[in-house]
Amino acid sequence: YGEGYPTEFEKFYREKVGLTDDGHSVDDDRDFPTYSHMFSCWETLFAIKRVVEMSGYKKRTPKEVENFITAFESVTGFEESIEHPQGRKIFLGKAHQGIGQNFVSKVENRRLTTIFRTEPEDGLYEPAADYPSESLQEVGRFASTISASSERGGGGGAMTVGVVRTGGRVGAPGHQECLMIAAPVLSGGVPVGQGMSLRV
Repeated sequence: YGEGYPTEFEKFYREKVGLTDDGHSVDDDRDFPTYSHMFSCWETLFAIKRVVEMSGYKKRTPKEVENFITAFESVTGFEESIEHPQGRKIFLGKAHQGIGQNFVSKVENRRLTTIFRTEPEDGLYEPAADYPSESLQEVGRFASTISASSERGGGGGAMTVGVVRTGGRVGAPGHQECLMIAAPVLSGGVPVGQGMSLRV
């Protein structure tokens, strides 16, 4: 529900994607999208835009892809804004993890009411991984990942964007880099989700 986090950015986002404060489509009051899925698609594109501008990425070459990955790993967070209406996030480049706020809700009069909100700092941890120190040419390297979990009205979601190595060294035949956009969502502790990939 909109009253669970009534910021100007969330209200702007809700209006643009066509949802009411009760969480259903403005065109059909029986259509209740999984709201936590939707942030990732919106925010990921702005995250990519930011890193493209930081890195100067223009075309798919091994050097420009490497610059993109390195630039993404240098990001330290995302401020709450129209671009990131889900809320502020801390980004740990060493671990390719983002940490966002979480919401605790309870049912009151048949509606979910937000009773507590954590800050990103509450979820900070010392990463065991150090991906920037590893070779960019390792097969299976997953680079530049943002994850941000949230609960709005009881739902949890995550946003992931990455460069996925599918084989071989950078620029070699059979090697491919993709920008991966995924929106895994936890439902009862079981990951379910959807995504798409864009070649760079």
